[in-house]
Amino acid sequence: MTESNNELNQLDKIGQSENLIQDSKSDRFSQLESENLFNDSKRGEQYRKHIYWIVSKGLYVGGFIIVCLILIWAFHIMSPLCWRWLDPSEIHTIERIIFSGVILSLASGYFKKFNIIQK
Repeated sequence: MTESNNELNQLDKIGQSENLIQDSKSDRFSQLESENLFNDSKRGEQYRKHIYWIVSKGLYVGGFIIVCLILIWAFHIMSPLCWRWLDPSEIHTIERIIFSGVILSLASGYFKKFNIIQK
């Protein structure tokens, strides 16, 4: 009977060690899973920051171009004819670009989306 008890104790120890191994595997799996979720959110945050940087720099460049177009248009409206280098059709094209509102609506939509402009 003691022999069978010893065998049962050894089987219990083997079962407990297998459970410990299984638990350590599942702990490692859950740790890897949480690391992957963290890395996914980290990548997503880096992607959003990268897109934000590109769009914000694009808005600055677009704003600079619009300011240059406004200055050129104003110069052509106020200057004498001998100083002008654009013909009337080109000036009209600049007016359409400046006053179309498409660029302004895109910029304002972006600012509203990211709460840059506070109400």
